[in-house]
Amino acid sequence: MERERLRLVLKELKLGTTSLVDDSTRLRLGKLVGAILMVFRGYQAIGDTVRLDVWLVEVESGRTIKAVFETARAANVPELLKATRAATAGLM
Repeated sequence: MERERLRLVLKELKLGTTSLVDDSTRLRLGKLVGAILMVFRGYQAIGDTVRLDVWLVEVESGRTIKAVFETARAANVPELLKATRAATAGLM
C-alpha cells in the first residue's frame, strides 16, 4: 500500500503508529483499506538466538490461517535473512 494512502487512513482513524501494536487495531485498518489477508510478524531474542514468527490472518474473521517460525543466530545477518525468507515462504 502506498504511504500516502496509509497516512490518510491513519488520520481517518485518528491512530498513531503506536496504536498499531494491537492486533485488533491492525485488523480494523486492514478492513478499512479492503485487505482480505494480512501478514503479521514478531520476534524473540533469547541469548544469541532469535526466533522469527510470521502468521497469515484472514482480516474479516481475524482467524489465523497459517503460522510459521524460524530461528537463527542473532549475530549472523546472512542467517537471519535466510530465516526471514524461509518463514515468509512458509506462508505460501
